Amino acid sequence: MKSIILFLLFLPLATFSQAPGGVSSNIKLWVKAELGISTSGANIIDWDDQTNTNTFSVTGTPKFASHDVNYNFSIAFDGSSRFVGNTSIANTTHAFVVGKIANPSGVTASGALMGSTTVSSHQYFFHTQGGTLYCGGNTNSIYTGYTSTNSVPYSILSEDLGKTPAAADMIRLNGENKTNSSGNDPAVYNGIPTIGSRGTENILNGSEIAEAILYNTSLSAVNVNKIESYLAIKYGITLSNAGGGTAGDYTSSGGTIIWDADNGSGYHNDVIGIGRNDNSALIQRQSRQSDDSTRIYLSELGWDNWDNDGVFATNNQFIMMGHNGQKLRHTFGNNEYPAGLGIYSRIDREWKITNTNFTGTFSLDVKLNTSPVTASHLRILVDDDGNFSNAALYNPTISYSGGEVTISGISNSMIPANTTKYLTIVSINSSTPLPVGLVNFTAAAFENKYVNLNWQTASENNNRFFGIERSTDGNQWQEIGRVNGADNSARLLSYSYVDNNPVERTCYYRLKQVDNDGNFSYSEIRIVKPDLSAGKELMIYPNPATGQIIIKAKEKILPGIIVYDATGRNVSPYVKTTVTDDWRLMVDLANLPPGIYILKTKNAVAKLMRL
Repeated sequence: MKSIILFLLFLPLATFSQAPGGVSSNIKLWVKAELGISTSGANIIDWDDQTNTNTFSVTGTPKFASHDVNYNFSIAFDGSSRFVGNTSIANTTHAFVVGKIANPSGVTASGALMGSTTVSSHQYFFHTQGGTLYCGGNTNSIYTGYTSTNSVPYSILSEDLGKTPAAADMIRLNGENKTNSSGNDPAVYNGIPTIGSRGTENILNGSEIAEAILYNTSLSAVNVNKIESYLAIKYGITLSNAGGGTAGDYTSSGGTIIWDADNGSGYHNDVIGIGRNDNSALIQRQSRQSDDSTRIYLSELGWDNWDNDGVFATNNQFIMMGHNGQKLRHTFGNNEYPAGLGIYSRIDREWKITNTNFTGTFSLDVKLNTSPVTASHLRILVDDDGNFSNAALYNPTISYSGGEVTISGISNSMIPANTTKYLTIVSINSSTPLPVGLVNFTAAAFENKYVNLNWQTASENNNRFFGIERSTDGNQWQEIGRVNGADNSARLLSYSYVDNNPVERTCYYRLKQVDNDGNFSYSEIRIVKPDLSAGKELMIYPNPATGQIIIKAKEKILPGIIVYDATGRNVSPYVKTTVTDDWRLMVDLANLPPGIYILKTKNAVAKLMRL
């Protein structure tokens, strides 16, 4: 009931001077799920247009879906519910809709997000058929990756029937022009708009709609971008920058670029933002990336956008952010941070943050999913160009709970108004190593006869295996073994490997961590110099051997001999030993398979080849 009351309280904010992206000229319809809704119990009974006070009547029982569209609301359709407008908003030209197509079990067609009472004309017909999402008719493809077994995520769809079929920008998806594959010209729109159906046909089932907008003229590219920017910020949808140039830019209603996609284009991933734009009736106080791994918000994170009591002091204030596509973890050997600041490790993920006119403070939540973490060990680095070798180190209020790091009170001293900065998270203490990296990695000669490597991981994500690599010069590397990873883990794991055949000179060792997707990263290098001459006091003959061997030593140490296989496993229980005298031992190898073995006493080691 709380949400319905909020809708009624916010209704007076939508005045005739407000419009999506501030584009008010020739607007015919503006409906959004957080405003103008009347309900009877759980069911919606009508939906008011916010520009011309037109009311959409309801057939069936549509319901509020959730607050999960970037903390905003949407309306769910069940196969029998739809909204129908009136004649005052007929004959329009340019349409925008934010919705999600989904196929529930057993349903083969999801219907139309938006249509017309004039069924045969097919205009504004965002519809799925044969595994493809169509616009303007069954032959104008807008999204070709959709199949009957998956869902199209929340998307911004637009179609301009004032354009010719060959126009590159006739059909758009998330700010990207899509090809009219057939070249057919959809008929002139001459019907009354319907939402959730095409007339009485193609009624949505299992899909959702958050906002719909109609204009009775073709809009300029500048105004289209303003509307798409407004919708993208509100619903946490990333505008495509596939076209380069200005593609992917976000602009305010006044035309100010608040996110420049070409400035650090490698950071145009999961672009989200918070901001206030009065001409658009936009006050977005909190936002999250599509996988919910990062959130940005004013004040305290609320259940929905209206539950957040944060305030933007003035109009046209924005904080926009995207990331570099790297993982929320520490890659072996990633040392791109300033020396002399006591930094132990850093995560690979970096965020580009653009501040437009904002003079308050904001917070970030980041899911690291690692253990152990001590919040007081964490800091943030802020840089001007994304090369963190000369970044500034800051110590804001940082807390950690349930796998999430919260960075509170990020102020203008860190991200000044009207600047673009880059941010990452670092640790200043080895007991908080940051994920998935090494808690420790050691390499040491054991009895000066072989090299024992040990390492631990705090957590793992899609970790396939560790390749153990050795070099004699630090430049040319050879893989000498592999140890399987745990795939996914959120606990401390220990690993080891024994190099039973080191070279008698300085050896360099490193780990190559390989993911299931083939991506890999390297550890820091460890240096070892074993002394292989120390084991010559233990003599074996014959060597190589097939059956029995005689071991001779210079002292009475043979009864305590241990036999290891090439992986470092103790296989002593599988051999039979017979003491012939104090300095000689007979060993029966019959139960051991062919291979390399290490024989070790208290202070002597030797290598044996079993044929």
